[in-house]
Amino acid sequence: MRPNLKKKRIWPWFLLAALCVAGMELLFCWHFAPAQFDRITQPIVRPVVQAAESTGAYFHQLAVSLRTKALLRQCAEASAAPFPLEFALPQVVEEPLVPHLEKPVPADPVITQFDKKDEREILTGGIIPCVYYNQQEAPWSSMPFGKDPIGPYGCGPVAMSMVISSMTSTSMDPGQMAAWAADNGYWAPQSGSRHSLIPDASLAFGLGCTRLTECTPSMIINTLLQGDMMVALMGPGHFTQSGHFIILRGATLSGEILVADPNSRENSLASWDPQLLLDEISASDGRGLWLWQISAPPPQL
Repeated sequence: MRPNLKKKRIWPWFLLAALCVAGMELLFCWHFAPAQFDRITQPIVRPVVQAAESTGAYFHQLAVSLRTKALLRQCAEASAAPFPLEFALPQVVEEPLVPHLEKPVPADPVITQFDKKDEREILTGGIIPCVYYNQQEAPWSSMPFGKDPIGPYGCGPVAMSMVISSMTSTSMDPGQMAAWAADNGYWAPQSGSRHSLIPDASLAFGLGCTRLTECTPSMIINTLLQGDMMVALMGPGHFTQSGHFIILRGATLSGEILVADPNSRENSLASWDPQLLLDEISASDGRGLWLWQISAPPPQL
């Protein structure tokens, strides 16, 4: 029995010694022959890296799903409450929830670019040139929206300032629009804007507004090609981690959509797949998309 016991005790030491020798050889190879080190380790490293990337992508997608479900649950709970505090899907400036998503590719400047007109910055490419403001830039970012600053919470009034300035003869900057929205009850403390800001501000400044609870890519393209704009409340994805108002302002000949993102010049210079936009537009409470078609009033004779 004792010889067998000794053998059993010796084997772990042999194994440890072998591992030490192999480790020293790999260390020697890594230092003096890096190319050989790569050839030896690559068959092991590559599958491990691929597995890690796949796992990371899975958990990012899971995070999107869980975040969206939590937001939808909040909206459902709020929609069951009495009206006085209409719930707003929280709109806070954050990086997109899924960092591994590809960044937008800038469109050809022939299609869209920033330009100047009447001392205002505009985005070209739509039937109607879009006056552009960015909520994160001075002087708007530090201006008040209720008791919150426009910078992190003002995508709603900034989007509407762009729509009103582009589609009417009224020049409405973000500070003025934020003050109007707060004074009229559309500020949601630390959550951004109440959804009713979009139709109510449109009507108040002479524009037509229709909420599209259902929509298709062809409907978006046809709406934009007839000279209307659209305001969309985006959910988690390429634009935000929670909720974020953007403008759909034009369509390209290839059927992609031009946007005006009050938080991103980069997004505003890209062209977007309409189905991707529809997939990420918030459908927060089972009552359809938060997507509005904004129409200019007919010309007076």
